[in-house]
Amino acid sequence: MRIAGLHKILFICLLLPATIQVWAQEEKPVTGIIIDSIDKTPIEKCTVIFNPKNGASQKTITSDKGFFSFTVKADSALLVVRHVGYTELRLTVLITEKQVSFDTIFLAPVNLVMEGIVIKAKVPPVVIRGDTTEFNIDSAMFEPYDVVEDLVKRLPGLEIDAEGKMTFQGKPITRILVDGEDMFGGDVTFSMKKLPAGMVAKIQVMDTKTLEDLFNGTPADGDNKTLNIKLKAGTKTFGSADALAGTKNQLESNVMLSVFDDAKRISAMGSFNSSNKHGLVKMRTGPTSSSTNASINYGNKWGDVKLNGSYGYNENANSNELNRERTQIITADTSFFTRSTNRFNYKSSGQRFNIGANWAIDSTSTLDIGISFTGTKNNSENSAASITVENGSLRNQSNNQSSSAGENQTLGATLFWAKRLNNKGRNVSINARTNSSDQGSNLYTVSANTYFKNGVPVSGDTLNRYTKTSNSIKGYSVNFSYSEPVSKTVRINLKSDLDFNKTTTVRAIYNLDSLSHTAEYDSLYSAQILSSYNTQNLAASFIYTTEKWNVTTGLTTVLQQTLRTLQKEDIKQTLLRYSPSANATYSVSKGKTLRANFSATTIQPTIDQLQPVPDNSNPLYIRLGNPNLRTAFAQNYGLTYNHYSLAKVVVAGFTYSPVSNQIVNAVYYDEFRKQTSRFINVTNVYSMRGNFSFSKTARQDKRSQGWSFSSNGAYGQQVFFQSNNQYYSRNYTTGGEISFSKREAVAKPTSYTVALASSFNRNWTPANTSILNTTRINIVPKVEGALTVAGFIYATLSYLVGYNKLDYHSALRRNDEYSSHFISNNLTVQIKKRYSLQSAFTYTYNTQVPAGRSKGMPNLNLYASAYLFKGGKGQLKLEALNLLTTNNDLRRTVGENYIEDVQMATLRNYFTVRFQYNLNKLETKKRPLKTK
Repeated sequence: MRIAGLHKILFICLLLPATIQVWAQEEKPVTGIIIDSIDKTPIEKCTVIFNPKNGASQKTITSDKGFFSFTVKADSALLVVRHVGYTELRLTVLITEKQVSFDTIFLAPVNLVMEGIVIKAKVPPVVIRGDTTEFNIDSAMFEPYDVVEDLVKRLPGLEIDAEGKMTFQGKPITRILVDGEDMFGGDVTFSMKKLPAGMVAKIQVMDTKTLEDLFNGTPADGDNKTLNIKLKAGTKTFGSADALAGTKNQLESNVMLSVFDDAKRISAMGSFNSSNKHGLVKMRTGPTSSSTNASINYGNKWGDVKLNGSYGYNENANSNELNRERTQIITADTSFFTRSTNRFNYKSSGQRFNIGANWAIDSTSTLDIGISFTGTKNNSENSAASITVENGSLRNQSNNQSSSAGENQTLGATLFWAKRLNNKGRNVSINARTNSSDQGSNLYTVSANTYFKNGVPVSGDTLNRYTKTSNSIKGYSVNFSYSEPVSKTVRINLKSDLDFNKTTTVRAIYNLDSLSHTAEYDSLYSAQILSSYNTQNLAASFIYTTEKWNVTTGLTTVLQQTLRTLQKEDIKQTLLRYSPSANATYSVSKGKTLRANFSATTIQPTIDQLQPVPDNSNPLYIRLGNPNLRTAFAQNYGLTYNHYSLAKVVVAGFTYSPVSNQIVNAVYYDEFRKQTSRFINVTNVYSMRGNFSFSKTARQDKRSQGWSFSSNGAYGQQVFFQSNNQYYSRNYTTGGEISFSKREAVAKPTSYTVALASSFNRNWTPANTSILNTTRINIVPKVEGALTVAGFIYATLSYLVGYNKLDYHSALRRNDEYSSHFISNNLTVQIKKRYSLQSAFTYTYNTQVPAGRSKGMPNLNLYASAYLFKGGKGQLKLEALNLLTTNNDLRRTVGENYIEDVQMATLRNYFTVRFQYNLNKLETKKRPLKTK
């Protein structure tokens, strides 16, 4: 690594006196941009201090684009630039022009520059700067054709589960950026699965912020995280094309090409796959699927304007069979058993378009505009059959067939404008949104239900109907924010929000006669619903900021007016509520903060919850709306302590959350075990939660080892429905996890983790413990490890066992006690770097499964691959998949008043061959330094 920019900085210092013109004692703007001297990227949150010879010093923080500005009267001053992980820079500047602008000021990371001598220091693998944790990436962390997802899995603190959800130190990652921008049309999976790891310079994790937070430098609450992928400098061309064919009509093809040249970026991709279909249309036995996707994404910058846009089209189709077995407990001594089978065939198609522009109008103002459109079509066919048994005797039997077709179109637009009115913190911003959505569907239903007493049919019902539904949603909102600095430490914010929404739902039902082929309008179950509401918020907040304190207190006035027309009857509701808010953060020391907060929100009932007409599209599950539902009001009080450093992380917190008029779904059963549900408001609902976590890590280069411990507890009161009555229930939960791990941030690490997690849950009804009285215990030990042998054999092994016990404290109820074991093994043998053999084996064993089902479910996948051509750009891969698996995937769910087993058919025993060609090219350009 070498340090660039010293001679350029000296050149700037020598150039300034040569451009002297006398404008003494007049206010003059001084602006500049701070740039990383290694990767030539802007440095956010640099501290820039302006110390004049006479007069008070000024201090500011650079924006996310590295920009800073002052308004000064002095003729000369010392300019000091500081940032954690960078060498401090001091410049003496002479200010004799009306405006002084530094195009670029370079900061050298963790290096010492003295008298023309450069002492090189090793860039640390992890750097913490404020709320940002930064991982510096080098070639040892990945293999030639790894993508970003492979790289992220090896970084400490970052976790990716089986469903692709990411967390950092336990906090969810809700947004993924590329060089600080939303790329690929907001498709986060594209960034993770398609971007080559070799193009990445850094991975950054930071608090998720709004546009207003970024512009004003307001700290976020830290509950959600953003992952930013910083790419290496230069022109990047990358892409791949592959084709796959296999048994059971497995067909697949993918193509992708991207070119990134500074701000100009274009990506195009397309894919097609089909599984288990004859002629791509007729279904085989077992599940089938197919999909077609295409998209193009473009971004560029012209002067001060940045533009991003994307278009995508997709088609998807799948069919499968779902088997469900459920034991439903409705009283202390009563339960019934339902077995159902559902076969479905679903198709959908859609397109999306979005375009966004950012205009940096000048150094004090910015404008963001966005327009988006989505359109979808879908149709489905379903057939379902079920029987319900109680005490060995039939209660109901049902057969249901349906087909539907629907469309949805949504258009939305956003605008954000912000301006700094001076350099002392006086800001104003406007945030406006509008959206329009139109939905329509046609549903045909044929069903027959029979009801039994003592095993003898006594009644029944049939449906043969056509349902036409249309739904229109129109809405807009405008937010105005103004910030006024009272002093260096005190600021007042004023906010005003106007939110208007109008929803119209029309459901027309016609009973069909199969003999006469006539359709008769059903006024009993048809519905016409109009709902419009507007919310006006006026908020004032007081902000106090010092090096130690950041305190925000305020009061929000909420005026909500609602008009609903239900079956031509008007219902008006007006809500006026005053909501105080408070948020205080105290910096105990570097990396240690204590935060207290209070917030409140209103929750408006939806149209489905309000509709007064019964929905009996399935007579076994009747849904009732409630036009008298009131708006819910939720409050949240929190206290949190955080300590973040490279070696240690400590987090402790407590929250209390009461809810007034909470909207819940009340469920009731009749003698034939038909279910009726209705939304109602309930009071006296609250929860309290506490958590504590501690982790300590020792790092040496790319190796790390550490302990972690976490615990949590909760206590609260909810509403429980049983025996067609409403009860208040109490519950408390405790849990914890302890683990020790060793790992390496390299492509094929030698690592291991040992962990033990447990939880205890208690639910009861104080009025009568026979109504609800359960205890749940869960214990999960886990061991996993990875090992490299002789440099060419790489193996991973994990074993997890979960012990579960649910005790109903009643001999008449079915208790549930079982353990599940999961073993996973991957073995890779690398031969001369070009050839590899791989096996992936999993085994799941459940000690309690439904009768007639196997307790053990093994699965084995085998792979053989070879890299071809110069540089291994081509890859040939043979796959043998799901060789040992059974035809059904079984999953069990245990609740406080039910036990349910669900099986979905899976495809097994098929073979494929795939050929893929990869293109990854990085061209580094040396650009001349712009100076003034």
